[in-house]
Amino acid sequence: MDSYFIKTNLKNLRRDELIKCNNKIRMNYNENYMDIPEDIKKLVSEYILKSCSFNRYPDDECLELKEELSRYVGVDIKNILVGNGADQIIQFVMNAFICPRDKVLCPFPSYEIFEVMTQLYEGIVTRYNLYDGEMFNYNKSEIIKIYKMSQPKIIMICSPNNPTGNIINREFLTEILEVCNQSLIVVDEAYGEFCDVGFASLVKNYNHLLVIKTLSKAYSLAGIRCGYLIGSEEIISQVRKVVPDFNVSAFTQFISLTALKNRSIFMERLKHIAEEREYLFNNLLKIKSIAVFPSNTNFLLIQSITSDNIFEELLENGILIKCYVHEELRDFYRVTVGDRMQNDLLIRVFRKLDGDK
Repeated sequence: MDSYFIKTNLKNLRRDELIKCNNKIRMNYNENYMDIPEDIKKLVSEYILKSCSFNRYPDDECLELKEELSRYVGVDIKNILVGNGADQIIQFVMNAFICPRDKVLCPFPSYEIFEVMTQLYEGIVTRYNLYDGEMFNYNKSEIIKIYKMSQPKIIMICSPNNPTGNIINREFLTEILEVCNQSLIVVDEAYGEFCDVGFASLVKNYNHLLVIKTLSKAYSLAGIRCGYLIGSEEIISQVRKVVPDFNVSAFTQFISLTALKNRSIFMERLKHIAEEREYLFNNLLKIKSIAVFPSNTNFLLIQSITSDNIFEELLENGILIKCYVHEELRDFYRVTVGDRMQNDLLIRVFRKLDGDK
């Protein structure tokens, strides 16, 4: 295709490549290593066979699902908008609010989609750095300083942050909301259930706050794509204007609703994931060739100290992990917490890199 037809900002866009290898252990996508329970699969099967009308459009408002989400996060259904995964919700937000040359303040390193969507809608990415040379942390003073200098339309916060796993607390966010009151504050809580720290209730007090959540991680539903946005009624109604009609399928609505009604099962599973994370973290701490950072999620960030072939060595042993194209992150890798067998295999490969037999 002649490049004349392609948007300039799209041609210049760089993205991390999604590496697909068959028959590999996927520890690169931050998926929940546990599938949904068989009992829920049976309910879904019954719905497909007996209740789902494939010839009819789905409920455009996702009313039943929003009612259950309302009970789950403690806000009114008018404060909720549902989409196909958190990525689509981020796209909706950028589509609704970013005009050419508008500034978006993004943490770095963080979820690359923040910057991708900003650039696609011709906004300007401004970064605030989380790395202080030793650890990754949000710096409140730095955010406020850049806010006063550049007046961004949107400030993105990811908590827990992907890929670093660190979080902010309620006091931190409240001060940002108070001081940066001329920006839209968007908090990505995709991994919020893993740390039990959430900010949805604050939308009742701050009209310029949006919270993004998903069922892909804690609820093991990455395959059906369901994310949702929480905000003031006024902002939700404006974002709704950019959402295509009948956007969320009947199947996605039903399985999401069913999972939420059985949320005690998934909340109990989080304990096992946390146990595996700590097991993996404590064992990786003993590996001399890497540094490993503490996390509040289902993944760990590691940094290569002496080895240049971590990704290749793991791949040869059947394990995929996340690597990065950014020059600033060339020594960093993200590892999804797996089950005990997967975690032990990962540990053995790292020990071999250290020269252990």
